[in-house]
Amino acid sequence: MISKTSKLIALILVIIITGCKDSSQYTPIKKTSIEENHYKTHKVEVKEVKEAGIYTYVKVLENEKEYWVVTSSTRLEIDQACYFDGGT
Repeated sequence: MISKTSKLIALILVIIITGCKDSSQYTPIKKTSIEENHYKTHKVEVKEVKEAGIYTYVKVLENEKEYWVVTSSTRLEIDQACYFDGGT
């Protein structure tokens, strides 16, 4: 009769042998656009500014896309060019 220990060792060996595969067959994961944009410097044009206490909300235009960003309280002017790093 095969002992429980022998069965367990055999099961572990089967898992190890079948679980190891040749890594050359795998395709490397490429960075997503979000990861690539995380370190990108954005050049935007200020379109609207809203002061809110210690924050300034800024509607910006970048490559024909408008979106809002927030920063610490800052004086900005409409059509002013600004730069920031990160984001998507």
